[in-house]
Amino acid sequence: MTNIKTKAIQNEDGLIELSVLGENLPDNLLGVSYYLTFDDPNIKLLNYEKGEIFGNENPFILLKQVSGPDGSVKIVTGISMPVESVSKLGDGEVVTYVLVPGERDQVNVGFEKGVLSVYDDGREDVENVVFNGNVVKVKALDQEQISDLIEEGLEFNVVDGQAYFLGLESELGVHDESERVGMTGFDPSLVHLYLFLGSFVIAVVGGGFLYYFLRKRYIRNKRLNGEFSS
Repeated sequence: MTNIKTKAIQNEDGLIELSVLGENLPDNLLGVSYYLTFDDPNIKLLNYEKGEIFGNENPFILLKQVSGPDGSVKIVTGISMPVESVSKLGDGEVVTYVLVPGERDQVNVGFEKGVLSVYDDGREDVENVVFNGNVVKVKALDQEQISDLIEEGLEFNVVDGQAYFLGLESELGVHDESERVGMTGFDPSLVHLYLFLGSFVIAVVGGGFLYYFLRKRYIRNKRLNGEFSS
């Protein structure tokens, strides 16, 4: 049985490094997609790194942080290998997220909508895959850590001694979330659909068709907004 689970550490900068691990992964792994959930509404995704299992391979990794109606945070994730690169990868780290802590000293991490796929003359979703989250204990950022992170270009709002991460200094002028993921003209509320479809379309039929699909939708949206006349 394939297991997908998490482990986390808090590094010397006070940032959370949360890794998603794969155990007993199939030999012909094509991709994996899921919502990674957090019950702290103020935790923020800062960056990510591909996992060690990919070695010199470069999988397609698409991420988007969204907020649930209950105030939870979800990181919508799609990871896919190009068909020509599908091979035995072994077990280990699939992806590592770098997160800025929120206000809670204990965060419940979980999975929703998990799907793992293989490729064997076509994409096939694997059954009996177990996705397990965990509980992460977190220490609040101290003033020295906050100052160091600000020097590195992070912006915070400090209220009653609690630091709330606002974003990277270079991004604060961008108000449309769709711009941050290169999806200008898209409805950000549907971004999880584009991530999942895009990830596996790239893997199965290559980037050409995906570019055509996205470009066609982009032009259609522009026309609907009156920006293109033809």
